Amino acid sequence: MVRPPRGAAAVGSVVVNEGDETLILEDISLVGANNLELLDGYIFPIDGDNGFVLGAGSTEPEDPQERAAWATAQQPGLFELSPGAAANAVVAVDKTTDAQGTAEAIRVTYSIDGQQYTADTTMTIELAATTCF
Repeated sequence: MVRPPRGAAAVGSVVVNEGDETLILEDISLVGANNLELLDGYIFPIDGDNGFVLGAGSTEPEDPQERAAWATAQQPGLFELSPGAAANAVVAVDKTTDAQGTAEAIRVTYSIDGQQYTADTTMTIELAATTCF
């Protein structure tokens, strides 16, 4: 089981293999991060057993469905995504100072038959300078 950092912000985006070949999800990173540190990246399988998708949350969720999703989390590296299949690419992040933290996108690095590619999400990340609660 993957152990995410305690109490970090978590942001996810769905990735879909729209091709005809299985691809390997190798890495997850941030694009254009400013005052935002990537603590780690995770893959949540999306299948018949687990349809939960994390958009924004915490690495210590209270919601039972979100906790169950974290129990299925895997590290990128050798995660295989079959044609037509989807997965939730999730980053655990924290601000590096008290100011607002931002990133332009989440970048997923993947390979097909040994050839490496990248894809950036269309989602931006903003962590407020103060808590919302």
